[in-house]
Amino acid sequence: YFPHDEKVVVMANALFYEYDQLYRETGDPDYRPNGTICNSLNSIYARMNRHSMNLADYTDRIVFLIQRMEEYKVNFKDPRDKTATFNRILHAAESHLPQDPLLEPLQTKENFEVALSIFKKFHDSSLQLSPNNATYQIFLRACTKLPDGAARNKLASKAFELCRKNGCVTTESIFKLYTANPEHAIAVLKENDYLGFDRDLFPFAA
Repeated sequence: YFPHDEKVVVMANALFYEYDQLYRETGDPDYRPNGTICNSLNSIYARMNRHSMNLADYTDRIVFLIQRMEEYKVNFKDPRDKTATFNRILHAAESHLPQDPLLEPLQTKENFEVALSIFKKFHDSSLQLSPNNATYQIFLRACTKLPDGAARNKLASKAFELCRKNGCVTTESIFKLYTANPEHAIAVLKENDYLGFDRDLFPFAA
C-alpha cells in the first residue's frame, strides 16, 4: 500500500523493472537502468509514508534497487544517500514495532528481525556502508520495544559498544540504552567519565 503517490510509485517501479528485464534479455546497454532512473526511484521511496506501508514489500523493493545499483555500478548522487537509504528501512522496521511486545509477539519478532538484519549490514565491511548517529539511535529505540530480559539487554549493550567504536555516541543514544538496559548504561557512564558529557545530563547515573 502506497498512500498519496501510489500511481507515481507504480509507474516508476514498472519503468525500472521493464528496463532491468530488457537489459537482462538483450544485453543492450541502452536498457541498463542508469543513475537518473535509480536515483529517482530511490527518491520516490524516500517520500513514501513508512507508517502505512507493507514493511516487507518496502524492504524488498529498496534492497533489490540497491543490489541492482551495485551490480550495474550506479552510484548514489551523494555517498551519504546509501546510509540514509538503509536508515529508512531501519526506521520503517522500528516504527512498525508494537508498543507492547507481549500483546503482539509475532509482529514484534518479524519486524525486529528486519531491523536486526539491516543493522548487521551496517557492520558488514564488504558492503561499504557507514553507520551514523541516527543508525544507532534508531536501532537502540527498536531494542526498547523488545520484551524485558537478557536478550534485550545483550542486543542493546552490543549495539552501544559498536556505537562507541564508530564514534557515534550522542545523549539520545545513551538515553535509549538506559531505557533498554539501565544497569549497563549506568555502568558505562560511571566507568568512562560520562563519555565526555556533562554528568548532570544523566540524573539516573548520579
